[in-house]
Amino acid sequence: IPMGSTLHLHLLQPEDTFLAKHPNGGSVKVQFPDVTGSPTFTGQVVDVPLDTLDVTIADLKELIKNATGGLPANEQKISFGALGFLADKHSLAYYNIPMGSTLQLTLLEPEDDTLANNDGGGSIKVRFPSVKGNANFNGQIVDVPLDDLKEVTIAMLKARIKDDTGGLAANEQKISDPFLGFLADDSTLAFYNINFGDILDLSLLGPEDEFLVDNPGPGDVKVQFPLVAGDDNLNGQVVTIPLDTLEVTIASLKEQIEKIAGDSATVGNKVLVLQMYDTDEQRVSYPALGYLTNMHTLAYYNIAYGATLQLTLLEPEADFLEDNRGSGSVKVKFPNVLSDANLNGQVVDVPLDTLAITITDLKALIKDDLDNMPANEQRLSYHNLGFLEGEHTLAYYNIPMGSTLHLHLLQPEDTFLAKHPNGGSVKVQ
Repeated sequence: IPMGSTLHLHLLQPEDTFLAKHPNGGSVKVQFPDVTGSPTFTGQVVDVPLDTLDVTIADLKELIKNATGGLPANEQKISFGALGFLADKHSLAYYNIPMGSTLQLTLLEPEDDTLANNDGGGSIKVRFPSVKGNANFNGQIVDVPLDDLKEVTIAMLKARIKDDTGGLAANEQKISDPFLGFLADDSTLAFYNINFGDILDLSLLGPEDEFLVDNPGPGDVKVQFPLVAGDDNLNGQVVTIPLDTLEVTIASLKEQIEKIAGDSATVGNKVLVLQMYDTDEQRVSYPALGYLTNMHTLAYYNIAYGATLQLTLLEPEADFLEDNRGSGSVKVKFPNVLSDANLNGQVVDVPLDTLAITITDLKALIKDDLDNMPANEQRLSYHNLGFLEGEHTLAYYNIPMGSTLHLHLLQPEDTFLAKHPNGGSVKVQ
């Protein structure tokens, strides 16, 4: 971290203080992944009894190991909301995670195994963005040769990209994976189980510090509330939130939404008293970026004053799962393609054991009904939520059993680009 950098401070209670306030035993819930064909990993939520929150993540993994009949700790990745993956050496109290919380279990092969499976040299591919008028960024896919994946961090990859782009600063680069989202600079490619030949996406955002300098404030952003039939408090109104700086995190923005929602608001000539919306019931999104992560700032996302963000009100994932226990099914409406007898607009029932299934795993089930249609050619949407992201669950989106999702079949991006290599224009109505 160079001199002059800006770090972000997140205030958690000291570990000892948090333990003193939460001295009693209880349990945490661990949401398992849904792995097709595995009787052990069916998307179930498992209660893990604990005597204390002083238990480390490493010790928690040992308890999970016992509950799964021997899943090695180094094949487990434990995450919690916006905190992301949790470090083995720290305790639940360190992260201020109380009893009753739901943690996510992700199954990754051990980093060493990824290295063993990618022995020798190779390359990964980086898909560059397309920037009008900039010949260096025309949507090309660049091969980045690597001697091996050992200890190659995302930061090192950015350094290689910097060389290939004639000096694009690392802090202007965001590297992402379709299902893992933005990748942390200090983690390795092997940590994320990224193999030779995989494609990562490069996004260009202005450095956060420079964006703040260019947008000093004060100002405001607008938040569009959802439209709910029969609810005068939720009529699609747009609420203005004054800000002193764009260095406010999404978590802090949600707290301001919660406060403003308790005050009267004038919309047109009508005065509304909006009910309180807890921060964990809020999903804040911005076009093209999707849902925004609590820990990042508006400046991080290059969101300027005057921008309009979208507010979606959802029940917290753990509560939704609690209220919607048991098996059932969801319906998937297939598209109608005249040239394909298998795609005639039919609605297919997909049986599920739980709503804790991720969108990625749901696509794997659909794949069986589509003659092995690859998951990366499928897009699932649900009402006004738009396309659903792979790592999130149906419960995260508050989609109950019996719902109908829409399947959109898209060609893989690389295939489409190969078929449409030339420039041209689009029309905007």
